[in-house]
Order: sequence, then structure tokens, then C-alpha cells
Amino acid sequence: MNITVKGISANYIAEGNGEPLLILPGWGATSAVYNLIVKQLSEKFKVFVLDLPGFGITPEPSEPWTIDAYADFVTEFISKMG
Repeated sequence: MNITVKGISANYIAEGNGEPLLILPGWGATSAVYNLIVKQLSEKFKVFVLDLPGFGITPEPSEPWTIDAYADFVTEFISKMG
């Protein structure tokens, strides 16, 4: 799935029902690595896995980002997901 966050088309996975659970892949990892975990957790939770900018199929930002910029990106994603 894709959603525009901070002007970037971000790739993410959303599966299951229940309380939301957000997984942020480690630096350099992608959402695809979490497929087995998502299948298990989605039995109890609404699981979201977000590819951060520059990882997976989410494109890199147009300029280098700080940790604060990544945090703002995640915060906006959470807000858009409700």
C-alpha cells in the first residue's frame, strides 16, 4: 500500500484488526522482512509496517534528513492512519 507523507509516496503494510501496532523496521531493513511476524500479530492487532524514506520501495528524501525529520515523518503517518 502507499500513502503520501511529507510529500513522499511511502510504502506500508496494514493487516489485521484490533488495537493498532506500528512496526518500524531497523535502519536499512524493509517491511518485507516482517511478513511472518505480521501474519502472527495480525491475528490480534491491526499491524502497520512502514518503509522509511530511502528504504524498501519508499523513495529517498530530496535532501539528507535528520532524526527529527524521520520522527516527523512517522508522526504524520500515524496521524493519517488515525
